[in-house]
Amino acid sequence: MSKVVNEGKNNDILGHHCLFITEESIIEKSENSESKYNIIEKVAETEKHLFIYVNTVSAYIIPKKYLSVEEKNELLKITNNLIG
Repeated sequence: MSKVVNEGKNNDILGHHCLFITEESIIEKSENSESKYNIIEKVAETEKHLFIYVNTVSAYIIPKKYLSVEEKNELLKITNNLIG
């Protein structure tokens, strides 16, 4: 795996990313790109993380330890409304 990571330019995968979640979309911004999703595949939850799947193989992983209960519930409400 480290060989794959070290090959080519991976800044858009491994670098700093900002995720903006609104009632209309999810927008991800990195140093070199911006992606917008108006519809997502699904939302999954484990004890420690939320997974927001933008397609069947790609998900944003959000550690729940950084969210209050209210923030988590609001995030789940918003993202569940984006499932298409």
